[in-house]
Amino acid sequence: MKKFIVFLIGLFAAQSSLLAQEKSLLWKVSMKGQPDSYLFGTIHAICQSDYLEMELLDQALERSQQLILEIDMNNPQAIANMQSKMNLQGDTTLRHWIPNDDDYFFIAEACARYGIAIEEFMRFKPMMLISILTMKSFQCENLVSYENNLTQMAQKVDKPVLGLETASYQLNLFDALSSEDIVRMIKATLEEIKVAEQTSAMTQLYRNQDIQGLYEMVAQSAEMKNHQDLFLTKRNQNWARALPELMNQTSSLIAVGAGHLGGPQGLIALLKSKGYRVVPVKNFP
Repeated sequence: MKKFIVFLIGLFAAQSSLLAQEKSLLWKVSMKGQPDSYLFGTIHAICQSDYLEMELLDQALERSQQLILEIDMNNPQAIANMQSKMNLQGDTTLRHWIPNDDDYFFIAEACARYGIAIEEFMRFKPMMLISILTMKSFQCENLVSYENNLTQMAQKVDKPVLGLETASYQLNLFDALSSEDIVRMIKATLEEIKVAEQTSAMTQLYRNQDIQGLYEMVAQSAEMKNHQDLFLTKRNQNWARALPELMNQTSSLIAVGAGHLGGPQGLIALLKSKGYRVVPVKNFP
């Protein structure tokens, strides 16, 4: 379940003409008097066959003293809190977010076509259903995660793994959405499963290391409509405020959804505005 949640937020969350030409998922972040750090754009879930094995990423982790992710998914208490928050309390059911009968039966029938019984999700917040549906949009059985792989690599050599946000914070983002927003998201996700074009396009942009294209795709998606400030801009600004202290004395590999890197309020632009030099990593000496 935790992989579903991280992936979903990553989807909601996925500048200048010069930046648009610099296609790279891995960037060096430097400032005089401080150790170099690295910024990597992930895709929270991807088919094994599309996974990019990057020697440069492995080297960046080797050169770093700590790994920084959106959230630390290996904190047992955080996971317990997250799972608890997914459960609905009292008499509330999923119908609270899908009050219209026509919408409900349309969604239920569409879910059934993909082997999903909506009745099994009645006692969960709608994000759980959206997460499962999102996974169905991938045309493969074997999904992998950059965050999981990086975490395992860091743990093998006893490097600390930190989180920029708590799981509770990420879950609370969805509590701010209206029932109309939720219904729109569910229907948009069902349409993505049907045509499978958006997932394929996103994967291709990622494999091309086109962070500007990924930012534009995420920002223009139906799911992001009216909520770019909530899911992208404010979170990027929060991270840009927190990162200088984390990088000041400790070389870090920061791995967040690639959609957070590009754009005028993306992490690359925000770190540059704070005086950091942020350049693509093409090789290591």
